[in-house]
Amino acid sequence: MDNIFYKFLATMVIGAVILVFGMIKIVPVMISKVVEQNRDYELKRALQIDSYYRQSGSSELQKIMIEWTKMLTDMSYLASRTPEHLNEVIQKTTIYGSESTLKAAAIFFQFIYKEDKTEQEMLRGIVYVAFIVSSLKEDFTGQHISPEELLKLEMKDYVEKKEFYQSTISEIENELN
Repeated sequence: MDNIFYKFLATMVIGAVILVFGMIKIVPVMISKVVEQNRDYELKRALQIDSYYRQSGSSELQKIMIEWTKMLTDMSYLASRTPEHLNEVIQKTTIYGSESTLKAAAIFFQFIYKEDKTEQEMLRGIVYVAFIVSSLKEDFTGQHISPEELLKLEMKDYVEKKEFYQSTISEIENELN
């Protein structure tokens, strides 16, 4: 009887060891497949969202980018806009802009809502707009153009105030992060 018990116990132990080793081999493969499926799902979802916005919102995104570019390149353009027009720009930026575009726009408008700005503060506002245009350019074309390069296009005093612009760019980058 003892002999049968030991054979049974040995068989159970061997079976358990085989089961554990099988699980050790199978579980990582299963986890790897689940992680891969989740990654594929997230990638496909991101591509689907990107495709939707590029197809249905491409012309709207282009119009928004043109509006913001006008604000950057024509200093009197922003001042000449009505509150209704600015609300429409905000709405369309919210609908079609990426997360980084919305962050930059939100910080810019919080800045705009403050009253009585000095000349330095007005220049800071232009740097905010350069960030928005830079982000919209990336949203629309996938190409990154730095806000600094955009400022060099428009600001005639860029060389004289280079230090100011670069420090302001760094400060705004910190705000956005």
